[in-house]
Amino acid sequence: MRSLLIVIFIFFLSGCATTQAPNPQLVNRLQVRVSELENKLDQRNQEIEELKYEVKELAYQVESLDMSPVIEPTGRYKSTTHSSKKTLKKSKKDEKIIRVNVQLTQIQKVLKNAGYYRGAIDGKIGSQTKQAIRRFQKDHHLKSDGIIGKQTWAEMKNYLD
Repeated sequence: MRSLLIVIFIFFLSGCATTQAPNPQLVNRLQVRVSELENKLDQRNQEIEELKYEVKELAYQVESLDMSPVIEPTGRYKSTTHSSKKTLKKSKKDEKIIRVNVQLTQIQKVLKNAGYYRGAIDGKIGSQTKQAIRRFQKDHHLKSDGIIGKQTWAEMKNYLD
């Protein structure tokens, strides 16, 4: 019995002795690799968010296209007669440049505070406002499309009073 206990004790000790501490170099390499993979994942997530934003922008642009005034169901062009000449009837496309919940007067104030707009704070979308938005976007490394979406507004909010 005693010899059996000694054998079990020796077996237990030898099992414990064979388990080694982890190799510190291997652990460091694995930690570096995990960090690299996390960075790649963050980059991919950021790319996905940017693509989602672009898809929303494109979807909005497609939705805002109104082709009904240009082509009749019969396939003929709508026309109006001017001095016996037929010309295509053009519909005025709504200018929807604000895609966030903010008033145009606030945008003009922000642009003025940031030094991009010098006109009156009148809440109207004019050429000065459009140019100011594009310059702001360009200078802040945003897509310079003149459309105020989430990314542009997030940057603009830094200039609120």
